[in-house]
Amino acid sequence: MFRKLLIASSIGALAGSVNAATLYAPQDGAGADDIIKHTAQGVVENDATGVATTNYLVTLGAEYTTGDIITLTYSSPLDGSYTPPATITCDEHVRVHGGAASDGQLDFGLLSSTTTVLNYRVNSQTAGINKDVVSCVLPQVNLDATAAATITSATMTFGAQTASGVDLDTDPAAVVIATVVDQFAAGTVGTPFSSTVDVTQGRVKFEDNTSADQMIFTIAQTGADDGGLWSVPAVGAASVDSDGVVGSADEATLSSLVNTVTASSGFAFTDTTDADGILFDATTIDAQGTVDEALSIDGTVLTYSGTMGAAQTLDLALGAEGGMLPVQTYTISSTVTYDTDKTETFAAISAGEFDLNATEVTVYSVPFSDGVIRMLWASNGSNVDGTAEATIVHEGVTMGPYDLGTVAADSNESLNAALITAVADAGDTMPTDGRGDITFTITSSDTKVLGSYYKDGDRLLLESSDSLNP
Repeated sequence: MFRKLLIASSIGALAGSVNAATLYAPQDGAGADDIIKHTAQGVVENDATGVATTNYLVTLGAEYTTGDIITLTYSSPLDGSYTPPATITCDEHVRVHGGAASDGQLDFGLLSSTTTVLNYRVNSQTAGINKDVVSCVLPQVNLDATAAATITSATMTFGAQTASGVDLDTDPAAVVIATVVDQFAAGTVGTPFSSTVDVTQGRVKFEDNTSADQMIFTIAQTGADDGGLWSVPAVGAASVDSDGVVGSADEATLSSLVNTVTASSGFAFTDTTDADGILFDATTIDAQGTVDEALSIDGTVLTYSGTMGAAQTLDLALGAEGGMLPVQTYTISSTVTYDTDKTETFAAISAGEFDLNATEVTVYSVPFSDGVIRMLWASNGSNVDGTAEATIVHEGVTMGPYDLGTVAADSNESLNAALITAVADAGDTMPTDGRGDITFTITSSDTKVLGSYYKDGDRLLLESSDSLNP
């Protein structure tokens, strides 16, 4: 009984004497951990070479003897072409930032390896080594690129056991050996298009007689960083940390950046060459003064070559002979091409709008057939008279705009009769069947447009942009 208790107590004391190793990352000039940083796109581009990592220096926290094993476990698989070093040689000097070295050695030999684990076993040690201050430079491994491209960081965990499997020297905290970031990020609109089209000047000028608008857009990238590296010293020499091997961090090669501006109703009102009209000027796109000749317009889309990291200004200038300005919204998206043929597209974000210094309401699904009595009314609650115009969209054909005259201040005015007269005066024919949408623009505030119709003795209300978006 006594002997059994004694043996059990001895095992419990051994199990409870586990010490903790100390892991040191290389440091940068400011004293912070200097971990290698890759970009995910760079990892993809350079996937044939494996992905470099930052190595660590470990100070052992226990006395090791022949047969003891250290285990290095990695959160991301190692590259198939990576060959771990056959030995790790440690000595009795805590080799952190240039202390003195000694000649006492502890040699580990590679015992086994998998895609995520390296096991080293003590093969030999110098007689009389001070086992309380032994330290080693751990391997700098290469990660599998396919896996590394999908992570934000890779870690390593250090552990140790005796030959009989008892925990010996463990640091339970995983340490980061590499980080992976997105090289390209969605752009930002610093200044959106924001002009107000002036209806009192035929919609060919902006409010307050301004003749230009601009949108400033920036798309930036995050660069890679080689990080630091512990050097493996000659026997008896001190290990020092330093910047990693130049070029060891993976960063993609940018081939092109194309920005696409989409207008909700299109760019038919403008061009890129006629300075007398409404002009998007290629020479003003880049705020750094670069002439960008890749500007083009096609329907609702304007594209131009972007400059990574530059706040680029897209300028719209109104010339003396410009056409009617649209009331519309703008968005901008970007496509980055890297490594010649790989692309990354960023979804469209708002790039502003042109609004109108008037009330604009669209009445939907207005009937035009015989036997229907349309009732279209404007209610001007302001103290300013407004002028009204209307545009009809029927079976895909746009008619107008038609001048409907004045909507007096603080009054209700019927618009249907004025619309029928204006269509006839313009030499057009009012639709006589089906349904269509009518957009009314009235140059007064606090103004509403109401639509309904009578058919077979019933009055039916019509939906409008006001009623659907109160």
